[in-house]
Formats: sequence, C-alpha cells, structure tokens
Amino acid sequence: MTRATTNSLGKQKASAALESLDAWLVSRDQTTSLEDSSHFWGPFGILDLSIDNSTQYDQSRLITSQGENLQQTHNSLLSSPESISVTETDCYVQEAHIGTSTSDETATNLITPLDVDFTIDTGSFNQSISSRNSSPCLLPKNTPPILLDIPENHLTCPPVPPKALELLRYYTEYRASPLLSLRGARSCPWHTIQLPSAKKTYAELLLHQPVSHTGLSLFFSLLAASSLHLASRGDHSDSWVKLRDSYEQTSRQHLNIALKEEVAGENRVKYKELLMALLSMVMIEIFRGQYCRAQNLLVEAELLIRRRGLPKVHKSLKVRSLHHVYTYLRVMAESTCGCALVSICPQRPNSSLLSAEPSYHLLRSFRVADHTTTTDLDAHFEKPLESGYNDIHLELMGGWNNSLFPAMYGLPESLMGLLSHTIRLANEQELLNRDTTLDVDIVANLSLRTRALEHKILSWDRTQSFMHSTESGVSSARSKKILHYSSLAMHQGLVLFYYRRIHNINALILQDTVRRVLEFAEESATNDNAADDLNPLLLWPCFIAACEALEPSLRDRSLKWLLDADRRTPAPSFFVAADVARKVWSLREETEDYTLSWFEAMGPDRCPIIVI
Repeated sequence: MTRATTNSLGKQKASAALESLDAWLVSRDQTTSLEDSSHFWGPFGILDLSIDNSTQYDQSRLITSQGENLQQTHNSLLSSPESISVTETDCYVQEAHIGTSTSDETATNLITPLDVDFTIDTGSFNQSISSRNSSPCLLPKNTPPILLDIPENHLTCPPVPPKALELLRYYTEYRASPLLSLRGARSCPWHTIQLPSAKKTYAELLLHQPVSHTGLSLFFSLLAASSLHLASRGDHSDSWVKLRDSYEQTSRQHLNIALKEEVAGENRVKYKELLMALLSMVMIEIFRGQYCRAQNLLVEAELLIRRRGLPKVHKSLKVRSLHHVYTYLRVMAESTCGCALVSICPQRPNSSLLSAEPSYHLLRSFRVADHTTTTDLDAHFEKPLESGYNDIHLELMGGWNNSLFPAMYGLPESLMGLLSHTIRLANEQELLNRDTTLDVDIVANLSLRTRALEHKILSWDRTQSFMHSTESGVSSARSKKILHYSSLAMHQGLVLFYYRRIHNINALILQDTVRRVLEFAEESATNDNAADDLNPLLLWPCFIAACEALEPSLRDRSLKWLLDADRRTPAPSFFVAADVARKVWSLREETEDYTLSWFEAMGPDRCPIIVI
C-alpha cells in the first residue's frame, strides 16, 4: 500500500497533493456523490483509482451472473435429487482386458442427499456418466459471488453428510474397522490409510473444497462401518441401519465412478486409496451377502495390484499391508466359493512364478500353472525377494522373511500357502470332472501333487505356531497363547478342508479332527463376555468343523461357539456360518449322504465368503 501511495504521487510532494485534493473538493460539482468519484476517500485519500467504467461494469456483471447461475443450479439439484445409476463392477474387468477406451465418458457429481432411497439401474450408467460435463462444482448456500476455477471432472463437492463427525470420532475411538481380524494390528490399512483419508475428506467437505470420488468412497465406507457397529448396540438401531444403507450405496457409487475413470485413464487416482476403497467395498458386499459382487471386486483389486502395485520399485509398508489384506480376503473367498472365481478368469497361469519370465502382470486364477512341478510345494525353498513381493496368491511355499502375515494376522504364511495350494488342486479336480476330454499328463501331475500336498499338510511343523507368535510382535503370554491355539485350529481346519475338497471322504472319519478344532478354539478364549477377547481368525476353521460335525455333542459345541461369537460382534459372518452349517446337517440327514458339503447345501451361486 505504501508503494502504491508513493507511485500515485508521481513527482508531487505529499503537501502539494493534499492542497490539490482540497482545492478539488471545493471546486467540484456539489451534485456528484462520493460513491461516483474515481478517487479513494479516507485517511489515504490521495490515491487516484480511475479505471474504465465500462470494463468495471462488465466484470461486475460477469461475476454476479456466474455466482447466481451456480447458486440456482445448486438449489435446483438439492430440491429435486436424482439417484446415480451404476452398473455391475465386472464390466470394468472386461473393459480392462479388451482395452476399451472410454475417454468420452466422464463421471457425474454425486449431490444426492443421504435421506433418500437409492436404486441401482444397471442399464443406464453411461447416460448418467455423460451428464458430468454440465455439472460444475457447486457453490454452498450464502456464498458471495466470486470468480471460480471450475475443478477437474474427477472432483465433486457434495454436502457434509449427517452424523459424520460423530461417526468419525466413534471409528477413531473404537477402531471400528470392518475386518475384525486386523483390529489389533499396527499396520491395519483401515487405520493407516482409510482413517486419515476420511479425516482429510471431512475437512475438505467442511470447507466446500472439491473431493475425488476415491476419497468420497473411503469416507462413506468408513461412516458405514461405524453405523454398523452402532446399530449392533441396540440404541436407535433402525436409524443407524438406515444411515448405513445410504452410506454404503453412496460409497459404492463413488467407487464405480473412480473405477470408470481408472479404466479410461482420464484421472490417475492414488493407488493406495483406490485399492483401499476396493477392499473396503469387498467387506461391505460380504456383510451384505452379495458374494458375486465381492468376487468381482476381488478380481478388480487383483487387476489393479498387477497393473500398478507390483511394478513399483519400492513397495512401502502401507502398500505391502494392502497386498496382504487382498491375499487374505482372496484366499478365504476362494476356499468357500469353489470355482466361482475361476469362471471369471478360467485360464491356467501359463507359467510358474519361478519361470524366467513370470506373467505376474496378468490375472492368475487359482489353478495349477502349466508345466509346473512340485517344486513350488517345497517349504525349505527360500523365495527370491521379488518373487515374494509378486506372490500375492501364495503360489510358492518357500520361506520369505518379509511376510506380514505373522504381524498382521498372527498366522504363519506357510498355513495360508498350504490352503492356497489345496484350493488350486480342488479347482483342477472339479474342472477335470466337467471336461469330457482327459489329458493324461495333467492327470498324472495332479495325482503326484495330491500325494505331495497331503504329506505337507499332515507333517506341518507345529513349532511354527510358536515361532510366528514371536515374529508377530506380541509380548504378553496371553496373546502368544491365543496365536498359538489359533494356528493349531487353523491347521486342523485345513486338514478337514483337504479331505473334504480333495478326497471327499465320509465325514464319520473326520470327527476326531472336528473335536480338535473345537478344543483349540475353546482353549484360546477365556472371557466369554468380552468382545475384545474374541479371535476372529477362528471363524474359518470353526465353520469348516461345524459343517463336518456329525455327533450331536460336536454340533452343539460348534453351534454354541458360532452363536456366542455372533452376539459379541456387529458383523453377520458368524451367524451366516452357523446358518450354513445347519443347512449342511439338514441336507445330510435327508439324503443320508455324509460327503455333502456347503457347496451342495447352498448352490454354486450362493456359497458364502466366511471372513471377518
């Protein structure tokens, strides 16, 4: 301001300028108002601010009209909201494979208030996408008219949802992540990635700043997780359920748009946030019982990891923790869904990860790779560093010191690897039974792998359950005891799974193994009333044991354990496991066929994903 004052004086002295100004005041026309003057009036009234009046008028009219138009658009959209139509996520996998370009389709702003019902129209997604260009970032109410920089198409400015601050605080205080098995892990992505992103998004919404669709998907999925926990408490549960439904639908809509933009290559979003949003939506769909959607999203996540995650030279701890979460969810889903995911990606991997040029950048189904031997079952083999990072489906049984499974889940990676190989072998046998032509070499290879895998499972060293408890970083004797018995229960559940899926033997032979699973599960628990004392990792082995139980006492014990766990957790997974087990019991009693499993009881399209 001092420099502007000095420059306005020119060669005049300050006293001369003041005298000139006083003279002008005396001589000016008395009818001229001060507001019409081109001089600035005040303590520094010597400034000459003369500008082109016509230019000033045009600019003012432009600013005002833009602000009014934006405000009218904002009010009209809020007064008559329309739901955004979305399509099934499997279309993105297909587009990614065939290289479809969708650069002419851009995303639409999500301004829909959360108190309306959401509907999914699978036939008009492209129409809603095409309307994005005509929906600029909108001004909040009572915002003064100013010139705005219209944001990128991948940004949007929805209103702050109700109960957002309360739900954020609840999530932070109670660590209400949807994957309960990671609640105590320091590297849990729901706490290291989603929570900071949600807080950032909340601040941007308060300041009416544009937010990416990925950030909004993470934000609303976090609110949905907190609503799920609060609904289970019984206080105003109906209202929390309603909020949860709307938050989940809104999160799903934003994720679909983010995936569309990722496939089209229009806006390269942050890798960690997009993968985190995908995994969060997987959990939402599992809790909803929408298992086909969850399977499609898992394949989406695999494609994203292979395209953007594995090529990274440096994989941070956050990236690696996300990859481990994907691996855990994918293996658990494959174990109970049979060949459902194989139907999405049916081809065998064309080479092993140990080959000279592994095809880790392509989708790899849970099948035995072509031209493979039993070398990948060698537990004494040390994985190369790069192979360990790229082995997101645990195709190699070798040791790997950088595994995060002990620290995150309290499980040795060797058990998860044996489960992965059992799934592959079971899928190959099932598909072989469907094929009318038999390849002698494949049959011989599968027979060899069957014997080798059985020996690996039965001879699994129990001392690893003690070793990994030390690697997990837990210090208390109580925590080590829980991890130890969890590993033993998981191992016995794996034995049951192997003989059911590979040999399909009569369940009467498996009753002692069922008993051992339940004993280990009961040993790991001390306080039946404490939700924090529940070990979610026991869900899968107890589900397998419950399905195989024939003796009334074993059925009662397994059912009691599952239902007690269900009462102590907000997620429905324990109840679903108990319900499926009862259906298996009923079907076996009706048919007197004690080789039937949950596949026959539920059907291939309704096989549950048992994970929490």
